Amino acid sequence: MPTDWNLIREMMAAVIDSCEQIEATGYTERDRDVTVDISGRKVSVQEFMVSAWTLPENLRYWIIRDRHDKGVDLPYIPDVSRSRTVWVPMQFRLFSDAARTERYRRTLIPNARGGLSCHD
Repeated sequence: MPTDWNLIREMMAAVIDSCEQIEATGYTERDRDVTVDISGRKVSVQEFMVSAWTLPENLRYWIIRDRHDKGVDLPYIPDVSRSRTVWVPMQFRLFSDAARTERYRRTLIPNARGGLSCHD
């Protein structure tokens, strides 16, 4: 079955858009206890933030169990998938602040085509 690249793009865009909007609010760790009313229920910012990563983690385990139950375990992560799983967290670590972003933009990105180099 071919990869649904458009669905992957949509999901990643939703994650990136959400992170961008949260960052634009000026969110910091001190804001974790702030609550908002959602359909009559008080929800803390921390609860929302935790759900942002526990939902995909739970879905991941559900998929693994479901595939196992159906006898279609994935014995290894395909190379293309492995590339995605490594690059996404790396990007958020590298580009999480403007100073680092500029440094890595000058050094890593031009060198990536001929082999990665982390030297300034």
